[in-house]
Amino acid sequence: MKNRILFFCFFICFISFSHAKSQDELKPLSLEELNKYNLISSSSLYREAVRVYREGLIKYTTGDFTGAKRDFEKVLKLDPLHADCYQLIFKASIHGTALKLKTEPKAFSLFEKGITHYLSGNLEETLVNWEQSLNVVPDNKKLLSLIDLLKDKISKNSTEKDNIKRSEELFLSAVELELEGKNQEAIARLDKAVQLNPGHENALMLKQKLNNRISTSKNAYLTAGRTQILNGKLSLALTSFKNGLKLEPQNNELKSAAEYVANQIDSAIAGAIKNYKSQIKLGNMIMANKIIYDYQQLYPKHKDIISLQKEHKGNIKTVVSRYIKKADKLMADNEYDRAEKLYTTALRYDPDYALAGRRLQEIKTKRELSQQNDLIARQDAEADKFLAGGFPEKALSIWNEILKNQPEHKDVTRKVERVSKMLKSQETNQKYDKLFQNGLAQYRKGKINDAKKMWMALLIEKPDYDKAKSFLKKIEQRINQETKTAKSFTSKGNWNAAIRAWKTVLQLDPSNNLAKQKYADVNLLLQKEQDKKAKSLRKTPIQKPTLPPAKIEELFQKGLVHYKQGKYSEALKEWQNILSADPSNKRAAGYIKNLKAKMERLKKL
Repeated sequence: MKNRILFFCFFICFISFSHAKSQDELKPLSLEELNKYNLISSSSLYREAVRVYREGLIKYTTGDFTGAKRDFEKVLKLDPLHADCYQLIFKASIHGTALKLKTEPKAFSLFEKGITHYLSGNLEETLVNWEQSLNVVPDNKKLLSLIDLLKDKISKNSTEKDNIKRSEELFLSAVELELEGKNQEAIARLDKAVQLNPGHENALMLKQKLNNRISTSKNAYLTAGRTQILNGKLSLALTSFKNGLKLEPQNNELKSAAEYVANQIDSAIAGAIKNYKSQIKLGNMIMANKIIYDYQQLYPKHKDIISLQKEHKGNIKTVVSRYIKKADKLMADNEYDRAEKLYTTALRYDPDYALAGRRLQEIKTKRELSQQNDLIARQDAEADKFLAGGFPEKALSIWNEILKNQPEHKDVTRKVERVSKMLKSQETNQKYDKLFQNGLAQYRKGKINDAKKMWMALLIEKPDYDKAKSFLKKIEQRINQETKTAKSFTSKGNWNAAIRAWKTVLQLDPSNNLAKQKYADVNLLLQKEQDKKAKSLRKTPIQKPTLPPAKIEELFQKGLVHYKQGKYSEALKEWQNILSADPSNKRAAGYIKNLKAKMERLKKL
């Protein structure tokens, strides 16, 4: 067992070199390097991070892996970009877990296999072995924590690949932006590309090129800042100078200008603080609030303004407490108006002060109780106005609300009964109007009989509905007109037109017995005539056309041209020539028949 532990320790030591090399990770800084880096940084947080890092290294080398891990985690809180700590935390976790597993041979063996895969860079197989080891000792919190770290590492490796790909995409887009002259946007893209892949040399070179180009614009920032000073915009001027210093940090002219503006801002804020305190002494919270608001808008991130805001909150609490005491005394004396003003002022200064809100609610309740009768009178008058203005539903709603509070109010009760009866009558009329509109819709669709039925049903319920009467009269007149037309066609022997006319009469009045009889008679007469013609055609020998088909088609097209030009006589002549040459030409015969009918109608006009 001892030999296995020694072998395992050898593996752990080997990890510190081989894995860092295979994964291109940074080695832990030596104490000499840390001292050198410490001289560079002036940050107290960084100095604290270096101190804790040293202590962690000492604990790591002396075998206190739990303490070392705790120190490295503290370093990361102080300096999240400290790359070495992430690797050292993982190594310390491996050491601690190995010591914990030495009493469990099976779990220890699986853990060893995982380390072997880890050394070869196969993190996925390492995860499989360690999870198997965790199944043997499921309560081992160190192993569970180590597995979580390994999962994070696997995820990080995948993220790094994605970062390299994304970095290249950002670099290419930065090149396009540079070609378009958008240098600042290109630098922003390059910053992101370098952040994702610090080793991207092309991105670094292009960024340097653009920075050299932009450095020439520092004079523009200097000129803008001076102009803003003349306009009294000190905060904007300071921002301009600082932007210029970002381009050229060592420029003494920009430094002097920035220091001058910063001093002017400090002086203005000092005067504002003095003015604020004198307004507080005078009890003028409105002016104090205005000073805070104005300077917060001008210099929202200035430390003195932030400090003054905190002080202002304390002053508000003091003033609010004084207002509440005065208001409570006025409330006890039934001076509700004055008390309400003080409570409202207190809430305006401190919206979260619950006591003032409760006191305002008490005042409201007492006023409601004392003014209930006046309120009912005003509501009743308002309801009368709504009724007079043609809004009975609104008036009825108001009166019903009054009756909830005072059910015995006789005058309002009588009004409710009267308006309810009126609304019911209106509702009935709306029902009749809807029924009429439904019939009208059917009428417009050509469904005359359906419309007729609806209007007749409406007249049964409301015999004096004049619109329905008027439309029924129109329908009756149309039936009479169509009947007259059908009789005319029948008397002239125009059976097809007569059939259409009688059919229209039946559509308007399906129960019209005369139309039914005539429709049947005319159909019978038409059938007889057609049979007679067919018999005559059978007896007549079929004659061959005396003209070729091409010539017949030519005559037909000529007639069609004359017809479209309105030369009906010429068209008729051409088509009659076709019949002379070919008596069995049905197309020409049909066109002749239709043209003669049309010419007949035109003569009547």
